[in-house]
Amino acid sequence: MSLVSLLAALLVAAEPPGAFDEIVEWAKSHSHHEAIDRMGAWWEANPTDPRGGRAVIWLGQLYVTDAKPEEARKWFERARSNYPKTEWALHAIRSIAGLDASSWHFDEARRGYQQLIDSRDPFFVFEGETGLYVVTRLERQIYGVF
Repeated sequence: MSLVSLLAALLVAAEPPGAFDEIVEWAKSHSHHEAIDRMGAWWEANPTDPRGGRAVIWLGQLYVTDAKPEEARKWFERARSNYPKTEWALHAIRSIAGLDASSWHFDEARRGYQQLIDSRDPFFVFEGETGLYVVTRLERQIYGVF
């Protein structure tokens, strides 16, 4: 762990319960590198928090945005293994399949998408006109049944 990560972990551990949302909001106007450090430190201090899976997926998505697919894959794999049988594991499977497809590893991508289809939870996974979608509980609440 780098000195910056260690300091961030100490700061985040002392933050109030609203720290998760503050980090997400803060990231909109700051560098991804800093956001990754802060959220990574938050997650290290709070891996069993109900928002832990969301944090791990969010970190992976930041790495995808920053064109760092191998770092993203590590976080998505973490979501899959640390939060099995949750919506976050399904998001991780879909995200990993997307990384595989974007790097021309189509057989691996197909296996990932097939895994979603085979073990599909109809509450979170559905097929639309343009592909396979994974939604969160919040999205279902906002948009209703897909």
